[in-house]
Amino acid sequence: MSRAIRVGGRTIRPLTKGHRAMTFTVYLTGEIHTDWREEIQRGAEAAGLDVVFTAPVTDHPASDAAGDHLGRTEEPFWRDHQSAKVNAIRT
Repeated sequence: MSRAIRVGGRTIRPLTKGHRAMTFTVYLTGEIHTDWREEIQRGAEAAGLDVVFTAPVTDHPASDAAGDHLGRTEEPFWRDHQSAKVNAIRT
């Protein structure tokens, strides 16, 4: 008997007999101020899904400072832009 769960308004069902399982790698990109990544991970685990999750740096100060080693910027916009590019490389 499969057990369906609800995650973020969607129903997730485990595989049934006769289906081949696949491992999926899912990159959870997006805002870092809420726990939406953990909610998705819990839902996938509860549903028995074979998923490997990866994500960007979610520590806000570390994310903001990722590009600081490239040099000081005069405007906050450019610091954020520079750090976003470094975060994109390292994830």
